[in-house]
Amino acid sequence: MITELGYLCRLRGIETLRLTEAQGTTEGLRTNRRKRSRDSLVEWPPRLRSAWDTAIARREAIIERHSLPVQMRADQRYLFLAEHGEPLQKTGLDSTWQRFIQLAISSGVIVAEERFSLHNLKRKGARHCRQSRRPPRCARYYRRDDEDL
Repeated sequence: MITELGYLCRLRGIETLRLTEAQGTTEGLRTNRRKRSRDSLVEWPPRLRSAWDTAIARREAIIERHSLPVQMRADQRYLFLAEHGEPLQKTGLDSTWQRFIQLAISSGVIVAEERFSLHNLKRKGARHCRQSRRPPRCARYYRRDDEDL
């Protein structure tokens, strides 16, 4: 879910982790960018809606399993929680990502030379972006030597 939302919305890892329920509107998903990037509204294609709904369902399952109180304000209901019910931290995401990539390599899904970072998903999403106001600018900033991330 984190990878899917990050890719489809062209988000950094921390931007994905800080998504709250308030950012999901009827028009689409309002992103809150860092590092001078512009906030944007990403419309709801079926793939994004599915990832969003799955993330909310997982969060609700964690809250129910631990009998945690539900935050009243939507802007305080983070989409991604750790198994103990607290908002997932960037360090937790980074270590999970490393285990995920090591598992993909050991099971033969990718080879070690094809290893990629979570941030590569943002770059790939930006390259495939069709809603960008300036696609050439997008391509200029996200062009890399290895075109097939």
